[in-house]
Amino acid sequence: MAETATPFIHVLDTVGDGSGIHAIDGDYSAVAQSFSFRPTANIYTIAIVTIHLGYSGTLVHNRYADLATALTNGLKIRSVDSGDNVLVDLMGGLPIKENHHFAHFVTEKIVTGFAASQWDTAFIMRLYTDFTKGIQIDGTAGEYFELYANDNFTGVADHHCIIKGAYHS
Repeated sequence: MAETATPFIHVLDTVGDGSGIHAIDGDYSAVAQSFSFRPTANIYTIAIVTIHLGYSGTLVHNRYADLATALTNGLKIRSVDSGDNVLVDLMGGLPIKENHHFAHFVTEKIVTGFAASQWDTAFIMRLYTDFTKGIQIDGTAGEYFELYANDNFTGVADHHCIIKGAYHS
């Protein structure tokens, strides 16, 4: 029988199966938090990684979102094996600590603004949309995909990471 590819979308969460907390808006400076996708079957190909980040006020290049400062440790986005070893570091060793760091990794429009009278102000970053083969995650081998947060995100509004791709059964 021929292998089939089925599209999927997943909002990364604290459990990895969709049942955990999705919003990246807590204080993870003392204890790091993994927002992940942890499949238990199939092989997944992640083609698009989207980070959605809301803010109000002025977007300043050397801060994170509209926090007063940059992040200390920064966001890390990576694929990981069952032993918690990093397989692919999508940030290439340069975690996102400031707003302008997103420019190192985006392949599409960085800022999409909304009028304050609509839903406040927001922007969306889409990372790695030009993968030709995608990032492979083998659920049968315990591999997973994560956004690793080890900073204080308190006050950041509407902050999520969404992945899209296909799985093969």
